[in-house]
Amino acid sequence: MLSCHALSLDHRLHDINGTWPTGQVTAILGRNGAGKSSLLHLLAGLLTPTRGSVTLHQRPLHDYPSATLARHRALMLQDSTPILGLTVAEVLETATFATRRPPAPQQIDRLLTELDLTPLRQRLHQHLSGGERAKVAFAHAVLQLRCSDVTPRYLLLDEPCAALDLAAQQQLLQYCQQLAQQEQIGVVMVLHDLNQAMRHADVVWLLQNGRLVDTGPPQTCLTAAQIHAIWQQEVVLLPHPHPPHRPIIVPTQTLSA
Repeated sequence: MLSCHALSLDHRLHDINGTWPTGQVTAILGRNGAGKSSLLHLLAGLLTPTRGSVTLHQRPLHDYPSATLARHRALMLQDSTPILGLTVAEVLETATFATRRPPAPQQIDRLLTELDLTPLRQRLHQHLSGGERAKVAFAHAVLQLRCSDVTPRYLLLDEPCAALDLAAQQQLLQYCQQLAQQEQIGVVMVLHDLNQAMRHADVVWLLQNGRLVDTGPPQTCLTAAQIHAIWQQEVVLLPHPHPPHRPIIVPTQTLSA
């Protein structure tokens, strides 16, 4: 299991403690500059804590060789830089470069089909739109874990919906739920849309000024009072007509700072 203890990073994060079980979707929420991406990057092993630790199987991340760590976790960053000269299929073939376990062609075909990316298969990555590149980056991270034979496995996503249209956002979030439920992958994502977290996350982590202020099921943590305290935003919570019948968060009035 992925865990952190007294995790701190200079002025950005302070004494974060918790665990991330597999088989669930966790959304990290908070205002701009709250430390969300910094926490995700620490969980990925991209940053070194100032104090405390991130552990996998009770072993610090920095003790793992990079190839071994790449079999346990995959990271999708906010920015998807165009890759010159490679088609989408060729980009996906690099998903397991660190572990030296090339994906089978049928694995790539399956993923392209599931994510409606087959029409882009032979397109040059540099010619894709920002949203299309984001979808390919997500597929790349998923394929990295699909080709791994170890447990646990974690999919770490930094604002994965930022460049996507409404339908693509829904597809990605529902796919993440399937990965958690059917493949026992631990999905940890940074989100800004509270309604997406309310509907698709099993657990939310609420950060404020680099500190963890609450964690638990979204319908328990994302109350009007808690949203008011963290985002300085008045909201009302309305019933949702469809399963899982979690509330809809509706802003009403922005408060003065």
